[in-house]
Amino acid sequence: MLVLLVIIVTVVVCVRMMKKADEDIQEEERKKSNELQETAMQKLVHEYVNSDLVREILNVICDGNYYSNFPKSIHVDLYGVLGNGNSYTFSEHRVADMSWWRDVTNEDGTVKSQIYPCVALAEAFNYILGNNYDVKVDSDDLDVWMERKPTRFL
Repeated sequence: MLVLLVIIVTVVVCVRMMKKADEDIQEEERKKSNELQETAMQKLVHEYVNSDLVREILNVICDGNYYSNFPKSIHVDLYGVLGNGNSYTFSEHRVADMSWWRDVTNEDGTVKSQIYPCVALAEAFNYILGNNYDVKVDSDDLDVWMERKPTRFL
């Protein structure tokens, strides 16, 4: 009877160890996927920060001077950018459709996640405008709202 009890305990311990190992592997894969997505997003934001088109969009929505005339809020979506009551429509200015996404793949080429250009464009605006905005992404990653951060507190 004692031998049977020892065998059962050993099996239970082995099953728990295997389950823990599987959980650790899944957690490691999730972390790696998040790192890949962050790296891909940073690359796209960097591309946008260095783009003349992004500067053109900022000039339109900031009334010609994005160094001093910050919009109170900025909205980026599939169709354009809105800020200070001015809009920049992608189709009107012959800018490629923003509804596409970029696949983020790992070393073996399998797609791990996707990043959307609307989010990267908003992050680039925020970077150029001195990180003065809170960036809120809609659940589907296709609408991004940027609100100026408060600078004075009571």
